[in-house]
Amino acid sequence: MKRLTSLALAVALFALLAVPILADTLFLPVIVSGDPLWFFRAVDALDGPGALVGGGGSMTGAFIGRVSSDCQDQDSIICPDGPYGAPDASGSISNPNSPYGSADSDQSAYNPEATNPPHIITCKGGRCERAYYVTKNPALSPRLDPDMLLSYLRAKSDCR
Repeated sequence: MKRLTSLALAVALFALLAVPILADTLFLPVIVSGDPLWFFRAVDALDGPGALVGGGGSMTGAFIGRVSSDCQDQDSIICPDGPYGAPDASGSISNPNSPYGSADSDQSAYNPEATNPPHIITCKGGRCERAYYVTKNPALSPRLDPDMLLSYLRAKSDCR
């Protein structure tokens, strides 16, 4: 797994703090967990083994990408020309016209009232568990903000 330099980490942290709309996602868990780096640690642990699945209420929802900072991986949610990372892909949270990226779909990461947003699962020994919802809905927990997730994975990536 790649390690970020302190400069890259500082730039990523500054970028996240500079966007006021993301503040509730970043600071609330810091207060609760006491770990100001919880977000980075969580995404680092999910980078590679995490799978993004559509339909927050089901562990068997549609696969909609891999949580991976490898932008050459066609399954990565940050692959700019892949089926799960392209801004015009029907299965991408980056597509504002897809069910997973629109502002009004109940399955969207970007609908602040969605009850079935995408979630990240991890599997070990044949057993899968939901790790986080990927959503703007503050009522769902635990959650990762989709903009923060995508920004951090892109910051870790070799692709610019």
